[in-house]
Amino acid sequence: MYLINQLPINYLRLGTELFANLVDSSGSYKLDRLDYAVETALNAGLKVIMPFFAYSVTNMNYVDEIGALKNLILNVIKRYSGKGIVYEAINETQNGGIYWFGLDFESTTVRKDIAALNEFYAKCVWEYDPTAKFIAGDFPWVIDKTYKRINESISDGVLKIPRATSASYHPYIPGRPELMLEDYRHQDLIQQIKKEGLQVSATEFGFASILDSTDTAHFGPSGYFAGRYDSETQSKYLIRQTLLMDMQGFDKIILFTADNTDKPWTIVPNFYTSGAWNGTKYHLTVQGQAFKSFFECLIGYEFLRREKSDRDIYALRYVSSGKSDLIVAWSTDNKREKIYNDGNNTLVLSDMPQIFVASENFTTNFWSGVNFTQLDASSSFSFSNFNNSIASNFAIFDRGFNDICMGLKNNFGLSISTQSFDLNIPEYRYIRIWANRNFSIARLKLSRLENIFNQYTFLSIDKDIFTAETPEIQLGFDVKLVENVNDFFENAKAELDTFAEKINSLIEEG
Repeated sequence: MYLINQLPINYLRLGTELFANLVDSSGSYKLDRLDYAVETALNAGLKVIMPFFAYSVTNMNYVDEIGALKNLILNVIKRYSGKGIVYEAINETQNGGIYWFGLDFESTTVRKDIAALNEFYAKCVWEYDPTAKFIAGDFPWVIDKTYKRINESISDGVLKIPRATSASYHPYIPGRPELMLEDYRHQDLIQQIKKEGLQVSATEFGFASILDSTDTAHFGPSGYFAGRYDSETQSKYLIRQTLLMDMQGFDKIILFTADNTDKPWTIVPNFYTSGAWNGTKYHLTVQGQAFKSFFECLIGYEFLRREKSDRDIYALRYVSSGKSDLIVAWSTDNKREKIYNDGNNTLVLSDMPQIFVASENFTTNFWSGVNFTQLDASSSFSFSNFNNSIASNFAIFDRGFNDICMGLKNNFGLSISTQSFDLNIPEYRYIRIWANRNFSIARLKLSRLENIFNQYTFLSIDKDIFTAETPEIQLGFDVKLVENVNDFFENAKAELDTFAEKINSLIEEG
C-alpha cells in the first residue's frame, strides 16, 4: 500500500477465495486479512474491485465447494455492505482446471454451474448492498481455446446480468500492445460486450519481466505465458497498452500486479529479496516508476481522438478544461525514428510514448495580462502612506507570481510553487531589511520560474519536478510563445530592479 499510494490510480482489485479453516468453530468467517486490505484501500481513497476465485479446497467434494463459495460470497457482500465495493464475476472460469475447482470447462454441467453461480452472485449484490456495482465476464486472456470458451459462456448468458454496468476480460498480449487492435478475437469480444449495452473493462493486463534462471525455473511456463521482456520494453508496452485501451473507451484499466510475490509481473520489489520492510528504501521497479511518472503527466486529461498519421504512428489527443491540449505519440517501428507533424511543429518519435503540447492551442493572451508596471513607487509618496503603499505593491507581486505560475501550468503543464512574500510590515527601522528580503525573494522567484521553464522547454529535466526514473518525455512548443515568455522574464527582472531602486531611494529619503 505504501507503493500503491504513489501511483496515479483510483482502483485496487482485491480477490478472495475459499481456503482451509475459513470458518471457525462458532461459524464465523476468518476474514481479518481481507478486512484489513479493504479498509486500508478505502482509507487511502481507492475504490475496491473484488472478484472471487473458484479454487479447489482439500477434502471437499465439488457440490460442497460450490455451496461453500456461495456462502462466502453472501457473507462478504453483507460484511462490506455500504462501502461501495465493485464486485466482479468469478475469475477466469473459462480456463477450467484450477480456475474452476479442478474440472474441465467443456462439461455441460460445469458451464451451467458457472452461469448459475454468477447469477446467484449478482443477485446477492443487488439484494444486500445498494451501494455496490457488478462487473460481468471476468474472462481470461484471448487465445483460440479461450476465445471459443468465452463465446460459449456468452451463449450461456453470463453477460445478461441484470444491472451489470460493464464486463471485463484480461487482454494479455504476447508481443507489442498494438496487436490487440489487429487481432479479430479481441475486437470481436469487445464488440460483443458493447452489444449487450455494457462498458468494457480490463481488470488484468501486463507484461512479464525476464528474471534469473532460479526464478524462471520456479515460475515455469505459466509465469511467462505471454512472453518475457526486459524492463525497458516492459515499461514501453505497459504505457502503450494503457493508452490503447483508453483510446478504445475501456471503463476500468487494472494493471497486473502489485502482488510482490508474483515476481515476473510485479511493479513493486519482491519482499523476500528486498529484505525486511523499510519505507525509506522501498521503491517501485523501473517499469512501475515509468508507469507512475508518465501517467502523472496526464492527470485531469481525457482521451479525445486519434489524430491522422502514418499507420505505424499513434498520435492521441488528450484534453482538459481550461488547459492546452496534449498530444501523446509514439511509433511502433523501433528500427528507425519516425517524424510526426501536427501542422505547426514536428516531433521525432520512438517506441516510447512522448507527450507534447498541441501547438495550435498555444495562446499569448495570458502573458500580456501580467504587467509589473502597475507597481507604483512614485517619489511623491508621503511617509504616512509609505508603509501601506509598499505592502500593497508586494501584494501585487504576489498576485503577479500566482498568475505566472497559473500561466505556466495552463500552457505547459508545469506545477510550480514558490516562496511567499513577507507582507507583515515591521517597524520603520527594519523597513530596509524587510524590503530587501522581499526583493531577494522576488528575484529568486523569477530566477526559479525562468530556470525551470528553460530547462523544461529544452528537455533538461529539473530534478525537483521529476525523478531520475522519468521516462522519455519530449515537449513540442510554439516558438513564438517561448520567445514571448522569455521576453516577459527579461522585462519582469528589469521592472523589478527599477522598483527596488525607487523603494530604496525612498527609504534613503525617509
